[in-house]
Amino acid sequence: MSHLLYQVAGRLYASNLDELEEVLMPLRLHPVAGSPDFLKGAINLRHTMIPVISLAAQLGDNNELSYRKRSRILTTLIDERAVGFVVEATFRIIDFSAADQLNNVLKTMSHQAFTGSVWNYEDNNVYEISLQKILSDAQLSLLTEKSFRQTISKMESAS
Repeated sequence: MSHLLYQVAGRLYASNLDELEEVLMPLRLHPVAGSPDFLKGAINLRHTMIPVISLAAQLGDNNELSYRKRSRILTTLIDERAVGFVVEATFRIIDFSAADQLNNVLKTMSHQAFTGSVWNYEDNNVYEISLQKILSDAQLSLLTEKSFRQTISKMESAS
């Protein structure tokens, strides 16, 4: 199974490639009036406004991530809706083997997106997470509220 290896808040993560739609260079973030705190803004991708979430904030790191040279936006579909996540850097596509899986590691991550797998990569722990499970039901419902959707629609028609 192929995974994308990336960094968030100084820690290595991997997500299954089957979950990812695209890996994008940083695009201009448009602020969304009245948006929830977890939303960094929205990007215009091929005339479609896509909400962008700070993956660091979702994983409990409250330090504000600014775009850097190696920053990327990972996009995935959640309930048939494109959503982007800002990460510090992406490294490579990797196929983990059973020998790479760490079984006796104190798993300090207790997020709903954590699959339970921790891998060894170049003497570093890599936590496997599902981007499609990173948002809570409450957060997803905020992204589909009529007022939020209307704001995004206005932004799309203006672009």
